[in-house]
Amino acid sequence: MVAACIAAALVASVSLTLPKMAFAITNENRLIPQQLSIRDLGTLGGDDSSAQDINEVGQVVGYSYTAANERHAFLWQNGEMRDLGTLRGSDGEAQAQDVNNLGQVVGSGDVVSGAYHGFLRQNGKMRDLGTLPGDTYSSASGINDRGQVVGYSASRDQDGHFLYHAFLWQNGKMRDLGTLPGRSQSRAEDINNLGQVVGWGEGSAFLWQNGKMRDLGALSGVDESAALGINSLGQVVGYARPSDYDPDGDVFSNAVIWSK
Repeated sequence: MVAACIAAALVASVSLTLPKMAFAITNENRLIPQQLSIRDLGTLGGDDSSAQDINEVGQVVGYSYTAANERHAFLWQNGEMRDLGTLRGSDGEAQAQDVNNLGQVVGSGDVVSGAYHGFLRQNGKMRDLGTLPGDTYSSASGINDRGQVVGYSASRDQDGHFLYHAFLWQNGKMRDLGTLPGRSQSRAEDINNLGQVVGWGEGSAFLWQNGKMRDLGALSGVDESAALGINSLGQVVGYARPSDYDPDGDVFSNAVIWSK
């Protein structure tokens, strides 16, 4: 509790005196968890940055604006923030979402057509993951230590609304994971090292494994849920909320965990 209060106070002080910056909270002494420090990771020359994920070896990924006011993906390690570029080279914008323990990074960035695609960056190169057949957009949200990538591929209907399908990308091929029965859309958010995928679609959290998508359900009396993360034990976290969710009113969401 003391550590949480200290960290909260530090975050508050940073937000009051600086533009939004990526930061890390670290344990200076593993034997005394209460002793935490917060570190500003800086930017790529712009005024704004945000860290999105960290792996077990301390590599941090996210996005930062450059001096030219373009949003680029970054990898931070050993005290240095490195510009990972974009799918369009020095032009365009990109954001890193996840990094595995091998240093492989996934995220999304715009392409020449004006749409955006998911990417995988490894061995110093950013690879366009493409889309599912017939789609224009995609975004990669998670990668495991086997190099399997998940996210969503999308198109627009005649009214301009996005239509999403969850995908699993591996060995150069993107697979449509389908949807829950009675649903027409899905988005994958995370994947563990067993290849179990979690996400959500049209108000229902799902777990995909062994080729099948399972509805995880929601809390009693609540009709919407989303699964956002899964660990190696198969424990899933996310949220549940009423369909009339209103964070500015008196209808809120609840953090949840699904476990055996």
